[in-house]
Amino acid sequence: MKFLSKKIYLSAYSTISEKETTDFSQLNHFAGSFYFHKKIKIQSQPVSIKKLDSFKLSPDILKIDVEGFEERVVLGALQTINNSKSVIYVEQPSDSIDNILKEMGYTKYIFHSESQKFKKVEHNIEKIYNYYFIHD
Repeated sequence: MKFLSKKIYLSAYSTISEKETTDFSQLNHFAGSFYFHKKIKIQSQPVSIKKLDSFKLSPDILKIDVEGFEERVVLGALQTINNSKSVIYVEQPSDSIDNILKEMGYTKYIFHSESQKFKKVEHNIEKIYNYYFIHD
């Protein structure tokens, strides 16, 4: 783990679920969508997977952008979320994530750029990708 500051760090682990390994190329299935994809040499690489809860963090903000694995990350971070009451930023959250976080006391918002304010929403809105969950 490489600490960039007291609050920000990089991890060499995926944070999906406990005590697994997976092939990184499975997690990186979206790599071909990058504009420079022809320059990327994709190799198979086993990656250790740990629950986010295993890191014993207390983040102020939790950003989850894992290309379709968001629900698994949330399920592996339930203790962290419950203990820290972090602001959670998720791209395209599923109905399942909405329900899990709502049961934990979170409300879903978008940031309205014109008014520079958060606006409460119940469901995802077409062409809006970034959602914030704030604990009540």
